[in-house]
Amino acid sequence: MLHYNLRYLLEIKGIANPYNFLIKLGLTPNVATRSLNGKVTQLKLNHLSSICRALHCTPNDLMEWEDDGQEPLPDNHPLQALVREQLPLNIRGQLRELSFDQLKEVRSLITRLKESENNQNNREPKS
Repeated sequence: MLHYNLRYLLEIKGIANPYNFLIKLGLTPNVATRSLNGKVTQLKLNHLSSICRALHCTPNDLMEWEDDGQEPLPDNHPLQALVREQLPLNIRGQLRELSFDQLKEVRSLITRLKESENNQNNREPKS
């Protein structure tokens, strides 16, 4: 079954107060609450756009496919790309356990990833 997985994405992105974050993006209190509780079934395109811009992601990143046993997907189905491996949520705790040298290595990796993304974006033709 396809569903939004906003709470999880906000947590791994390190958003300290997801509810206030969504309100500041223009979601109503009701929609923000339902989104965080996994109860929202649709989002307005302007809200979807605001969330994606703020989180530097695509709508696909906000969605997840979970096999409920009633609608099995073939392995080659495009929705398989939305089957998510759950990453650990406590990234801050994991960072606290690293040595200073390991933290420098993480920072270097993040810098390289950003540079790689920027280089790729600069090569893409503008429409």
